[in-house]
Formats: sequence, C-alpha cells, structure tokens
Amino acid sequence: MCCREPEDHTNQETEVKINEESIDNGNQEQEPDLTKGREETVRETETQTNAETEPIINEETNANVNKEQEEVNQKNDKRRKHIAKRKQGNEIVVRDVKKHKSAVVVHSGSKDCVEVDNKSKPVEKKKARLLVQRIPPNWFIALIPKIPRQHRAAIRKIGFGAFLDLDIGAHKSAFSAELVTSLDANRVNLVMDNKEEIDIQLKDIHLVYGLPIGGRKIVEPKKEEDEEWVSFLRTWRGFFNMESGSPYLSKVLDRLNELCEKDLCDEFLWHFVVCVVNTCICSTSRPEVAYKFLYSCMDIQKIHELDWCHYTFVNMKIAAEKWKGGNAYFTGPLPFLLITYFDRLQREKIVQPREFPLLSVWNSERIEERMKIENKRGFGKGVVLKRIAYEGLLEEQVEEHIYQKDPHLQAGSST
Repeated sequence: MCCREPEDHTNQETEVKINEESIDNGNQEQEPDLTKGREETVRETETQTNAETEPIINEETNANVNKEQEEVNQKNDKRRKHIAKRKQGNEIVVRDVKKHKSAVVVHSGSKDCVEVDNKSKPVEKKKARLLVQRIPPNWFIALIPKIPRQHRAAIRKIGFGAFLDLDIGAHKSAFSAELVTSLDANRVNLVMDNKEEIDIQLKDIHLVYGLPIGGRKIVEPKKEEDEEWVSFLRTWRGFFNMESGSPYLSKVLDRLNELCEKDLCDEFLWHFVVCVVNTCICSTSRPEVAYKFLYSCMDIQKIHELDWCHYTFVNMKIAAEKWKGGNAYFTGPLPFLLITYFDRLQREKIVQPREFPLLSVWNSERIEERMKIENKRGFGKGVVLKRIAYEGLLEEQVEEHIYQKDPHLQAGSST
C-alpha cells in the first residue's frame, strides 16, 4: 500500500501540468491578432484614398501633356522648314533637312496620298521661289513716251528702235522663276512640261529685240588702263558728279529726262543704251548700272555695227546659270525669254499676232491676258510653234557667226 501512493501522486502532478499547458494553448488560440487587423485597416484606407485621387491626378497629367504639345506645335509653326524634293518615278520624296525626316507623296490619279514614316512628322510644303530682276524696266518704260521725234530717229539709226515700244514691266513671280529654271544653258533651249523644247539661237534675239546681229564683238575691259577709255569714263561719270564706279539707274533716267528737252547729243544716246542694256540684256547684281560695254560704244556711229545679239546670248546663259546656282537676283534678258515663250508656245488654240520685232507685239495688255492662262493652266503646256520668218534677216550672216569658234555660240547652233 505504501509503495503505490507515491506513484499516484506523481501521476496526478503530471496530469495537472498537462492540463495547464492545454489551457495555455487554448488561451493563445482564442486571443485576437490586433497587429494584423491594424495592417488590413491601413491597406483598405490607402486603397480608398487612391481610388478617390486617381481621377484628379489623371486630369492634371493630361492637361500638362496637352499644354506641352501645344507649345511644341507653336514652335514648329514658327520654325521655317528647309525642304528638299527629289522625284522617284511617280513618287516625290519630301525631306526636312533640319530634322532629317521625310515623307513620300504618292501620285494616284487626281489625288496625292501623303505617306509619312513613323519617326517623322508631316513637313510643310516648300514655298515657290520667286524670280526678281536686279534692275526692272518699269521706270525706263515710264520715260519712253517723253522722248521727242528727233531723238527717236537717232535711236532707230543705232539699231535700238524696237525698245521704243517696250511695254513689259517687272515680273516678280513664280512663273518667271519656272521660265528661267526651264532654260538649259548648255543646249540653250526652254524645256516645256510635255518635254518639248523651244530652241534659242542668235536669230531669235534679233526677232524679239530687233537688235543688230553680226559685226564686231562687244569688248568689256577689266581694267581702266586705255587712255581713251579712261578719258571717256571721266567725261561720262562727270554727268553724274562721280569720280569712280557707276550710278544707279534712277540717276541715269533723271539725266535722260533732262536731255529729252534739249537738242540731240551723244550723251543722250549713251544713256539710252545704258538703260536698255541694264533692263533688257544684262545688269550687275548690285543696284549700280553695268557700264563696261560702253568701251565699244564710245563712237556713236559704230554702235549699230556691234553684235548685240551675241552679247545678249552670252549674258543670258551666264545669268541663268548664276540664278539657278542660288543668286538672289536674275541679271539676264528676262523680257526676251518671256516674249520668246509667249510667241513660240501656243495656248488654247489662241492665234496671236507674230510680227517683227516681237517686242513691239507683246504689250502689257496682251501679256496680262496670256498670264491668266498661264496661272490657270500651268507652265509649259501647249503647242510649240516654229519661229517667225523675216525677210530682212540675213541667214548667211547668222550662220557665219554660229559656226565661229566661240563656246557660247556653238551650244546654240542646233536647228
């Protein structure tokens, strides 16, 4: 009996400890996790806050993006784009040189589809280049009616009579630019839109301007060394109170206007020739008049013996090449090119008078009517006509000069 009692006591203590541990474990399972609940509450609050503020943030972001895009568009509108075009079959590649981006204009029937690469923005259409004469003939034309009869007779005697009917003013236009661009200075012809050509020869200058053809070549010395030439320049510049250089055309016209009220003299004819050359044949790229050709005109009696057609022909080629090369002004015979184009290209089956010299036929009214057709129908479209015949034109004299060993003439010898 005594031996069993201690065992029962030990078992009871063991059961008590087990029951206490069970109670402790039970209490731990039933105690709530306050930390976990607190985190879930914070998460729900943040979600609700984000849901409420998200529309406000999106609206502000969109407003900022639109404002930035608008500023970019305004800058692009102000920036002048330099565009280069090159034709490829039925496509024209338009390239923005500054940003190196390109677009392709595909011609499809009567509509043009513009295809822009993904990395580029649409580019602006390049503005047409305008042709501007350095010394236009407007002021000279206004003076011509004031010239008296005796002076007119002397002008005809030296071979410049056709310019008494000059009535073709300045043509600052994209049309004139197309006309000069169409001039092939090597082959000396005007290339039309339909690929037909208007060939230009020495005789054409004679037919338009009525200038003397053949004779002595006009010389323009580079230096003022010849004693006779130096003496002449001293006298000529003295008319304008100058010691060097040359005057503006306005000063020459003022002096010419004064001489119209006086008896005929050599000075009047010199000034008249200077006006014709600078407005209808060739000028400098500056506002001062060209004058070196006067070296060949010092003797008034020999002006009609000079080859003015050759002089015009050479300067036409030089001026066209310079202008197409980027010169700001066209310094060549624009009235000649305009009249040649109007006379040789028939538009809408309209029959125009064709008389020698053609400069007398194409007055401002007839040119204005023709320009309406050009602006409506476009440049270079029509029927190319043969040049007019003129009995007074000596073909043998023309051919003799065409086949001279002159590089400027050989290019225009084709018929």
